Amino acid sequence: VARSRSLGDSTHASLFDKKPLEWFERVRAGFHAFAKALPDKVVIIDGNRTPEIIHEELYGVVSEACGW
Repeated sequence: VARSRSLGDSTHASLFDKKPLEWFERVRAGFHAFAKALPDKVVIIDGNRTPEIIHEELYGVVSEACGW
């Protein structure tokens, strides 16, 4: 999802955005392995939602972690 969003906005595309899909799949698998190894330290955010909803959830996770 992130890759398709970034490719749709070529004005903000970085070198990472232009990597092949296989690269993104390996990175995703690595993050999921990291989260499985440290479930109390890593939060997986579902990126299949609107950017506004993702932002709201992310802000909530960071706010709670920082005690805001």
